[in-house]
Amino acid sequence: MNLPRLLSFWKMKDRARKIGQTSGFNLLNRLQQVTDNNVRFHLMGHSFGCIFVSATVAGTQNNKLIRPVNSLVLIQGALSLWSFCSNVPHRNNIPGYFRSIITEGKVAGTIVTTQSKHDKAVKNAYPMAGTLGIFGGQDIDFDVNSETFPNVGGIGCDAVFRKHQSRTTTMQKGKIIGDCDKLVTWYKPKSCPKGLSKDEFDALPPSITVREIYYYIVIPGFRTQQVSLITTLLDKATYSPLEIVGLYGKRCDVLATVPEAIGLPTLDELCTQLSDRNKQYTLLHFVSHGRVLDNGETVLYWSKADNTVEAIAATHLLDRLRPLCGAKGLPHFTFLCTCESASPDAEGSLGGLAQRLVRDLGMPAVVAMTDKVTIKTAQTLGEKFYKQLRASGEVDSALHEATAALAERGDVTVPALLLCHPQNKTKLRISSSA
Repeated sequence: MNLPRLLSFWKMKDRARKIGQTSGFNLLNRLQQVTDNNVRFHLMGHSFGCIFVSATVAGTQNNKLIRPVNSLVLIQGALSLWSFCSNVPHRNNIPGYFRSIITEGKVAGTIVTTQSKHDKAVKNAYPMAGTLGIFGGQDIDFDVNSETFPNVGGIGCDAVFRKHQSRTTTMQKGKIIGDCDKLVTWYKPKSCPKGLSKDEFDALPPSITVREIYYYIVIPGFRTQQVSLITTLLDKATYSPLEIVGLYGKRCDVLATVPEAIGLPTLDELCTQLSDRNKQYTLLHFVSHGRVLDNGETVLYWSKADNTVEAIAATHLLDRLRPLCGAKGLPHFTFLCTCESASPDAEGSLGGLAQRLVRDLGMPAVVAMTDKVTIKTAQTLGEKFYKQLRASGEVDSALHEATAALAERGDVTVPALLLCHPQNKTKLRISSSA
């Protein structure tokens, strides 16, 4: 997908709609007029052709087909995700542009759509072009009377993420649109950065305008922290800074005694969150004190409802988690930032907590500590590990790369990775950081 094609995205979408509603509709309508009801009409479109055939079938309020077509096949459609839905999210109950195809039964048979992760145009380039449409006043759903831009892109999505701490934040650059709120332009780098393929890099536009919001976290007794957020949700009237900050806060749930936490770090609260049908957690990260008792039982020191310390035995923790291994299942990965949570000494009796999470509950992967670990090492390890995990998506390589940067620390060999064997959940594959 080269740049001229990327920038012609909106023109092609609009052209496909107009031709479909006029010439395409007139041709199909004429064919239906000169044939009897036994003649079947099957329409198929690819990419922008999906817009063409959809517009042909939908017609307009004043022009409708004599009878429904028999089927509609949309192959790798370059049209909005919401085109056929009853209510476009955050659009004040506005239906998708082609919703009438569903509500008025304009297709008698099946509507088939295809998607593929290998389609680079639909996966990468078109979402970027959809985001750029706001600068030209384009509307992703062809609702030409709408004055607002939908906050979910045509075949992509908007983003809210934290600005890297190494980048400075100043209100001197960009267009100020409110207190601690401005629009800035980001330019395409001269060379392809790590993590992008050449095709993906070539498909990027020369520049993109994003919104930068910063706020402060004030916790008594601690240094005030400034956080800068970047988002593609540019409309301040639709998305206030407070809403953007709240949206960013929902990226994860925290159980702790801090202002942003959703509850205390108790076992009951953990089970309540994991059993919530409206949530689906991918990973768990525990930060707490822990040790192995003389009888081989691993103990974690968490909180009670009254915010006093409670010793949670690993056996009790597993008994509470086991019923949650149902339809939704437990998270796929757990990081136990807890001393002796994978202690080999515990294997002589009950087994370490990490080993039991994998062996007894079938958790695919667990990173835990084989011995005592300093707070500084544990914190640094977590930061580097998740950064590497995000880049590679591989737990084992992320742990090795994270510990490589901590080679001078005396407790760097403490972390270990336990993996559930793909063929037999009773077998473990242990990867030490050494």
